[in-house]
Amino acid sequence: MTAVGAVCRRSGRTVIVAFCLCLPGWAAAQPQVFFPPTLLVPNYNRVFPGLDESIEAGASMVRAGTPPALWYNPAGLVLSTRTTVNASVQGYQISFVQGSNALNGGTQQSNFSAVPTFVGIVLGEEAIHLKDVRFGFGMSNPISWNQGLNNGAPLPNGAGILYTVSSSFTQYEGAAAVAYAVSDSLRFGFELAVPYTEIGDSGQLNGSVATSSSLSSSVHTISLYGYNVHLLPQLSVQWDALPWLGVGAVLQPPALFLFSGGNLTLQTLDSTSATSPGLTRQLSFRDTSASFHYQIPGEITGGAAFHFGPVEFELDVHWYIATGPYTLLSSSAPVQTVTSMNGTPPQKVVTPFPSQVWGTKNVFDVNIGGSVRLSKLIKLLAGFYTDQAPGNVPSNIFQRITLYGARAGIAFSSSHLSGSLGFGYERGSTSVPLQVHPPGNVQPVDLTQALTIQTLSLLFALAYVF
Repeated sequence: MTAVGAVCRRSGRTVIVAFCLCLPGWAAAQPQVFFPPTLLVPNYNRVFPGLDESIEAGASMVRAGTPPALWYNPAGLVLSTRTTVNASVQGYQISFVQGSNALNGGTQQSNFSAVPTFVGIVLGEEAIHLKDVRFGFGMSNPISWNQGLNNGAPLPNGAGILYTVSSSFTQYEGAAAVAYAVSDSLRFGFELAVPYTEIGDSGQLNGSVATSSSLSSSVHTISLYGYNVHLLPQLSVQWDALPWLGVGAVLQPPALFLFSGGNLTLQTLDSTSATSPGLTRQLSFRDTSASFHYQIPGEITGGAAFHFGPVEFELDVHWYIATGPYTLLSSSAPVQTVTSMNGTPPQKVVTPFPSQVWGTKNVFDVNIGGSVRLSKLIKLLAGFYTDQAPGNVPSNIFQRITLYGARAGIAFSSSHLSGSLGFGYERGSTSVPLQVHPPGNVQPVDLTQALTIQTLSLLFALAYVF
């Protein structure tokens, strides 16, 4: 039975629509806070800068040896003999968000945006006269998620749904690193980065249902913004174990929290009218100093790279260490709820804001990529990656969706100028549990919203060697 079919078989008063994500409903003694669903997805492994690295789907931790080594493995910076600037700032992606069931009847929406950026420089031997030491500096965009949805659907029995949302989750990171070559085959690196992480969401979820004896409706809105600043150290190593085999590792402890800020506004208006006295409830909340605290988990990465003539191949495995449940969003401001029933004075109730909890599990992501050199100038590249959903607790703020992606393209290199052109495809799907608690002692109505996201990417990158 589909969600729409289930709705059709309910009585009119139980078909108010999916106002909130897994939250309790109307309770006279203890009003609750309703969050419309967001599209925030806090995955770790879907942004890959660099010339070859981006098209090889980030499988470059062992072989990194140009400015993007700041991202993949700082130890590789020492492989750059001359000063090199790399900018992967050109590229675009279009995402298709498709739902089904009650909320948007299978319609889809697309959005077009620039791919995340990276700019880095490694100072060569002509700039700093040290043969075995290199310094690098860069600015990057490790997390970039910006999705919106604007859909509505009429349902049988006079019901209707409108769901609009715009969600973003972004991280910018400045980094400085040093690399040291113990020998021609063994290299170590250390990096210190300052990530700035921000989330934003604005959304509205409306619903109504009319029968011969009643009318129920609801309007729920949310506006959310928060930012964090962390300090993030990193240790790394590269070792050319054999002429055809290289191995590497990166160790990153959990980031050190420095400071944060945020604001949150919620407004809801729920009402029902029938032959018996109607009921209206209005909830309002606003805090311009809400506490937003996102944890950047520890990470251990290991990989192996193989070289066979013109062919290179690499496999990297990332272990993102679980954080456990923690308070993601909290506030000391009160929630005010006014309830009114026909024939009785309005009643005002003040309750504490319920802290929003988040937590992540141990996540293992894989990057596989390689290249085939056709000539001294040209080579073909391709890669595949996984981006597992990290969440392990129910959340009204973050969604859980696992993504898989593949990329392919071509690169050229000369004595001074290098570049690449590639294409990428990414897909993920999930089932978002939505639950409605109508007034009274009616059993909850469950609607499952299927969500599929597909992204097409066009990738450019250029590098210049002085």
